[in-house]
Amino acid sequence: MDRTTSAKKASSFNRNRSISWGFIPQRIYQCAHKCQEKLNVVVLVTYDVEPLSIPDVLADRPVIVFGKYRGQSRGKIVLNGISGNGSYREAIDVRAVKPLPDNSALRYLWARHRVALLSDYSKLRPNDERQKEVTDLGLAYNLLTAYTSFVAVDTQVRNQNGEVTIVKQPLPLPQGASDYAVGGMKLSRAYAPLMAMRSAPSELGDKTLREEIRPKEESKRKVTLGEVTVGEGLSPEAVFTIIQKKIIELEKSFLASEPGKKLILGLTIGQEGKVKKVSILSSSTKNDRCQQFIIEQVKKWRFPATQNGQEAKVTITLVFG
Repeated sequence: MDRTTSAKKASSFNRNRSISWGFIPQRIYQCAHKCQEKLNVVVLVTYDVEPLSIPDVLADRPVIVFGKYRGQSRGKIVLNGISGNGSYREAIDVRAVKPLPDNSALRYLWARHRVALLSDYSKLRPNDERQKEVTDLGLAYNLLTAYTSFVAVDTQVRNQNGEVTIVKQPLPLPQGASDYAVGGMKLSRAYAPLMAMRSAPSELGDKTLREEIRPKEESKRKVTLGEVTVGEGLSPEAVFTIIQKKIIELEKSFLASEPGKKLILGLTIGQEGKVKKVSILSSSTKNDRCQQFIIEQVKKWRFPATQNGQEAKVTITLVFG
């Protein structure tokens, strides 16, 4: 407010209120000075503050507030709240804190938080504008989002002539996997002369070769049942019949390809016919993994319920190869 305006206001005020002229300019000056102080308050202009509503602070769960500011770093950040000890207030002078290059990652943390929030909203209610905002944030801050990804571009050209080179990388089979897992590769090596006679082997020919070699492979992987001892409460004929039906499942074990190996198992049969316990009484092999496979298969066997309502003991001898 300039002197002319102040004089006019004072003159009007003097005529209406009949107050002395010398007191009015000083009063108006004081009011104008206070108004100027209020208008010149130093504040920090912030925007894009995340999260919009600050949640409660819990134990071991800090609340992180991200935001941006325009202009110079000035003013104060005042924290008000209620803690277990009463009211809490902390004022941080922004001018006393100097930006450091090491904190340049804060802008990416803000962008990641914003992208996560918008992505959660999109899962509840998809929106094209929200999708565009996430895409723009990913491109502006080099972030991986649901709509942006990284593309590696090699600046050095390795293939000068443009021809594609196929490199076959040999890999070992996992332990316990059969050679049949690689398809017809083994067959093509075993029957190389026969395959050489065919200019274009068909899928039907490969199938025929598999049928020719399968009986030879299966003859090596054989499990036969040796001596069987059945305790009281079970019928030996019924136990023998069930074991003969289930024994084919044990041929998947690698012990079946080791001729002459024997494994004697002791079974504890519950009164309902379930195998409660399987123990190795004697073994001529040290392949613990195959033995464990056999034990797990035998535990799945189901025998008739015991006649006396008590547990029964069964001893079986398995001969491999």
